[in-house]
Amino acid sequence: MSKQDILIKAIAQAFHEHYEALHRYAYTILRENETAKDVVQKVFLSLLERTDKLEIKISLQSYLFRSVYNHCINHRNRTPKFVDLDQVSDEFSSGRNSINQVEVNEVQKQISAAIEKLPPQCKIVFLKNREEEKTYSQVASEMGIAVKTVEAQMTKALKILRIELAEFLSCLVTMINLFN
Repeated sequence: MSKQDILIKAIAQAFHEHYEALHRYAYTILRENETAKDVVQKVFLSLLERTDKLEIKISLQSYLFRSVYNHCINHRNRTPKFVDLDQVSDEFSSGRNSINQVEVNEVQKQISAAIEKLPPQCKIVFLKNREEEKTYSQVASEMGIAVKTVEAQMTKALKILRIELAEFLSCLVTMINLFN
C-alpha cells in the first residue's frame, strides 16, 4: 500500500470521525447550515487533492479545525454584505437620521436598475442568493447547475454591480456606516 493510499484512508476515516464536530464549528462561525456543510466538504476535498504534498505537523484534528476556521473566514470575507434597503428606508422615515428620503429612494432605484442590467442567468442566480437568501448549493440544485457555476455567476454579478454602482458607492458606504 502506497503512502498516498494510506493518506486517503486516513482522510476518509477522519471525515467519518470529525465531520459532525467540524460542521457544528463551521455553523457557529457562518450561521448557515448548507454553507457550513460546504466548507467542511471543501476542507476534506482540498486534503484529498493534496495527498501527494500533504505534511501535517500538528494533530490531524487541530489541523482540520484550523482549516475549517480559515475556510469560514475566507468565505465570510468573500461574501459581500448587503444592506436591507427597506430597513434603511424605515430608519430614515422614522426620523432617526437626517439623510433625505429622496436620496434613499434614488439609491434604491439605481440598485434595481443595475440588477436589471445583469445577464438573465446571472440575474436569476443573484436574486435567488441575495433576495431569497438561498445558499449557493440550494441555487445550484434548484437551477440544475453546478455550485461552481453559481459561484462564477455571483462573481460576475457582483463585478457588474460594482461597476454600475460606482458613483453611488460613497452614498452606500455612508449609509452602511450609519448603521454599524
